[in-house]
Amino acid sequence: MVGTMTLPGVPGLNRMTFTSKAPNSYHMRLDIPGFGGSSEGCDGKIVWTNNSLEGTVRLAGEKLELKRRDSSYYRYFNFESEFVTLAYEGREAWLGKSCDVVKGTDRKGRKELLYFDARTDLLSLVKRPDSSIQLSDYRKVQGVQMPFSVVVVATGKEGVSLTMKIEQVRFGDEVDDALFAMPKE
Repeated sequence: MVGTMTLPGVPGLNRMTFTSKAPNSYHMRLDIPGFGGSSEGCDGKIVWTNNSLEGTVRLAGEKLELKRRDSSYYRYFNFESEFVTLAYEGREAWLGKSCDVVKGTDRKGRKELLYFDARTDLLSLVKRPDSSIQLSDYRKVQGVQMPFSVVVVATGKEGVSLTMKIEQVRFGDEVDDALFAMPKE
């Protein structure tokens, strides 16, 4: 995926490139004007970040677990592989849309509420204890509906959000696994 990202406290648009590979590898590069490049990745086990202020940092603890959870290629495509329980919670209105709400619990006991647009059956909102993820502007890419707008809002922090506007999505490119490995300093 290629696009732009806005970040809390960082003015302007930042260029973003996000590459993922099943089952759970990813690499994201962010180019921030006036700051330089920042990247993060996961090779399936090790999750790392790299920027000009901190250098390369290997994540541990809860940050590692949360990033590993989010690195799953199939997280919101194959719910049964990611959640140990799924329960229908009923129908709710969200942003003027009627949504079917499903509660998912993962292997670590973390719960998420998944809001599916009742008209399109597309995932519109994910509510977590620490944040919410709003997905919209779906477009078909090689037969798969993909959100081209993603907004992540920190829970309890009014106005603190990250917005991704996707410009291009491609599937099936050959990707060298070295891209996901933690950089050597």
